[in-house]
Amino acid sequence: MNTSPVWADSDTATKLRQLHDVTRGMMQAESHEELFTLVTAAADELLGFTYNTVRRHDREPDRLVPVAVSPVLREQSNRRVYERDTSVQWNAIETGQMLVFQSVADIEDGVQRPGDGSMIVVPLADYGVLTLGSPEPRSVDERDRQLARVFAANIETAIKRVEQLEALERRRERLEAKTARLERFASKLGHELRNPLNLIAGKVDLARQTGDPTHFDDLEQSVTRMTKLVDDLLAFAREGEIQLDPEQRDLEQLSTDCWHAVPTEDTALCVDSTVTVQADPDRLRQVLQNLFRNAVEHAGDDVTVTVGALTNGFYVEDDGKGIPDSKRDRILEAGETEKAHWTGIGLRVVAEIVKAHGWAIQIKESAAGGARFEFHGVDCVPEQQHNGCVPSARSN
Repeated sequence: MNTSPVWADSDTATKLRQLHDVTRGMMQAESHEELFTLVTAAADELLGFTYNTVRRHDREPDRLVPVAVSPVLREQSNRRVYERDTSVQWNAIETGQMLVFQSVADIEDGVQRPGDGSMIVVPLADYGVLTLGSPEPRSVDERDRQLARVFAANIETAIKRVEQLEALERRRERLEAKTARLERFASKLGHELRNPLNLIAGKVDLARQTGDPTHFDDLEQSVTRMTKLVDDLLAFAREGEIQLDPEQRDLEQLSTDCWHAVPTEDTALCVDSTVTVQADPDRLRQVLQNLFRNAVEHAGDDVTVTVGALTNGFYVEDDGKGIPDSKRDRILEAGETEKAHWTGIGLRVVAEIVKAHGWAIQIKESAAGGARFEFHGVDCVPEQQHNGCVPSARSN
């Protein structure tokens, strides 16, 4: 009885050296397509299996999809998708074991295979399965099995490397895009907010020079609030995340507070109805103040802003010039500015805060022809109808 290992004969040693050379090429592949081209060629030329296919296991929907075939099968366009439990390949996937068939005529799975050749099915770990077939009958011996195992193990390692490369490339692209976006956002945001902050600080100095202490407290609070707002928003712009600490707040009360914090002329805030909103109060305040400020600055000196409840949220609208329909889809994107009405930075902040809360925002036209912002998916409790207006902060 011959007890020598299968590696002992010279032909097998030669095949192993050739597989080693092929593996070095596979480990340099930068895509699945490049890798599997090498795999199918090697399965044909080195292992002697003319019919071979690599199938990817797609879990949704659950099926085996051919991603690479040997040259002969490419010519025949023989690329069948196997749904769950419709071929013996699924047995290899489920058991994790190599399957050997000396004759494909003995396989009872309903798949029509040409000829009466032999076939080996080798699972490829989490990726899928490799099928090695010959058109003519042949004896699949122990050497074939061992070479198939070594080949499959090398393929699995190469697949993992390609997936790591692709993941790193996707991450690099995302980071580059995110960095560029946030750098633009941080630059514009700093400019947008520092100017009003300097203006407020200047007014504090002027009030002190005149000796009129009436507005000291309000102005100093505004400076403190703006400073915190600048720091928070710049940190958010660089980190790309918003930290939330949700609380229940009355929309009417919060809207009124925000309205008095916005410099206005002959304007008014009307609260049509109110709700108790579950939200981070500081972030919701940013949303309301940004919308109020934009309305006051760009919708005219006598604009009226209305806040009201929706079935699953709330809205903020004005009776100004509105936002052109062609601009509504892009107005929430970073850097998009409609000079005639709304500034892009303020609305970008609104969009990010809405996203962090898991809400949805829609921009529409108000009944008066102005801009209407609807916030949906908000955790809120309806309270009561109102029809009161708050005059401008300056008129108080």
